[in-house]
Amino acid sequence: MSSFRSIRWCLVFLALFLVAGCRGRSLDTIGQSENPLVILLAPAYAASADDLANLTAYLHEQTGLAVEIRIAPDETTAMNLAGTHHVDVAILPLFDYLFCHQEYGVQAGLQLLRHQGACTYTGAIFVKADSDLHRPQDLEGKRVAFVSGYSTSGFLYPAALLRDAGVSPVVVFTGSHEASLAQLRAGEVDAAATYWDENQEHSDLRSVATTSAIPNEPVFFRAGLSPMLRQAASQALIGFAATEQGPRILLEMAGITGFCPIGDDAYQEVNTRIQTVGVQVEDLVPNGWRIRNQNRLRPGDLAP
Repeated sequence: MSSFRSIRWCLVFLALFLVAGCRGRSLDTIGQSENPLVILLAPAYAASADDLANLTAYLHEQTGLAVEIRIAPDETTAMNLAGTHHVDVAILPLFDYLFCHQEYGVQAGLQLLRHQGACTYTGAIFVKADSDLHRPQDLEGKRVAFVSGYSTSGFLYPAALLRDAGVSPVVVFTGSHEASLAQLRAGEVDAAATYWDENQEHSDLRSVATTSAIPNEPVFFRAGLSPMLRQAASQALIGFAATEQGPRILLEMAGITGFCPIGDDAYQEVNTRIQTVGVQVEDLVPNGWRIRNQNRLRPGDLAP
């Protein structure tokens, strides 16, 4: 029942979004007061109403465009909206972007920067410091804690690393990075996959392997948005990081410290990793297969 209620409210939000915000929207007048440039944020990137108002005002001042920032109630709704003409710019998690690129042809334009301007991060597989496990090959048949099937550094990349090494561990999904490390420390698993953070204290643990670089997620644009609007929005977002209030506001939005230009080709290696693990993008996003199947329905498919 709770799942049905969640889907129902998702559909209600989608209907209200389309009717209230974009009735009769003309793609030729985007940026005018009655037809603002719409920026959609997944819940993970939400900030306070005041901070979003400040960001909106800055973008308007720098571009001369009317701008509206909207927060989706959940990832599924965000992915549905990002594939329509009712959203121009979006920031969603990495796999959600890959799904939208596959399904709707959205295009990456900027990459999120974090941790002193880093555009990538890595995953790592940890064991206890006194463990007799030293190489990925030593994890054959061992219990390895992963975050979830949706986690990049907590599953996809470490799992691909182990598969490349010919290793088949016993997979234990824990639900969070913290829970994976807690189970390792408690001796419930032999190793744990999580993100590598050189500033985090793991003196009781050591890494037996680190993954290849994982790109930060992009700011992406819907297919067909004019180059002029893309450039204006991109330059304004980059400039916001250099303002007095920008760093604080962006940091609240999932630890963002800035933006840099990027293209879709920068994410091809992620698709390679996905294939290595033997899954598809649809498997890595909430309700991915349901959305994909809905997108492929033809009007006659629902006829009696």
